[in-house]
Amino acid sequence: MILKKIRKNLDRIKDNQNLCRQILDQYNEDRLASRDYMNFMALQAEALNVHKDSFSKYRDFHRGREVAVIGSGPSLDRWTSKKDCIQIGVNGTFLSDKVNLDYLFMQDYDKKMIGLLAQRNMPQCQYFFGTHYMLPNVKPIPFHEIERFNASQYFFYDNPRHTFPFDFTIDISSKPFIVYSSTIFAALQFALYTHPDRIYIVGCDCSDNHFSAHMSDLHNTKELHWNKITTGWEKFAQFADALYPDIEIVSINPVGLKGLFKDIYTS
Repeated sequence: MILKKIRKNLDRIKDNQNLCRQILDQYNEDRLASRDYMNFMALQAEALNVHKDSFSKYRDFHRGREVAVIGSGPSLDRWTSKKDCIQIGVNGTFLSDKVNLDYLFMQDYDKKMIGLLAQRNMPQCQYFFGTHYMLPNVKPIPFHEIERFNASQYFFYDNPRHTFPFDFTIDISSKPFIVYSSTIFAALQFALYTHPDRIYIVGCDCSDNHFSAHMSDLHNTKELHWNKITTGWEKFAQFADALYPDIEIVSINPVGLKGLFKDIYTS
């Protein structure tokens, strides 16, 4: 009898400990979500006027056109540019002889990469350089570099904690981009904002063999956060399907993105 009472009291203590742990976990989650929301609102205040200047003129800018959003994966080496297709690249994609970029997005400061960009003659290309003040592991692009390349500035927020109506930004002319550890998501939101008929996804392999031959010596794949990037792609597919079902999204030679969009393989 005494042993039963002791066991019952121990079970009650264990239940109380579990309950306290659940309450503490929920408190920590709510605290982080609140901080996340406040940080995002602070960044939105920064973005309000800057994004109006950088992006408002591009709303529906490419209706009736085709757009390629280009990453730096190995399948980029198999890409053949389509006639009259707008090309949006990220980071070191400008090094590839497969592309003739109309837009380039960069948001991590890499002095070597910036130096190579300065050597590349792309007068037709509009540069967009991103800024984030709250990521300790991401070095922002200095303002003098933004001015040097006559780039349009933008703000981005990485991996929010589900505190917003949508996983990505709809009106990029007034709010920061939401990204998931990859510049490609800023380029994708821009592409949707221009509202083309079709978006081709190129060189976005989401695989450990990540970089095109043109860029393999310039990057360290160990620094990539694959879980966040993969989650970002899944969220983007849902976002685009819900709000832009009239835009056909085609993945060219997909590796890690199989089945998310319409898949096309080339020889």
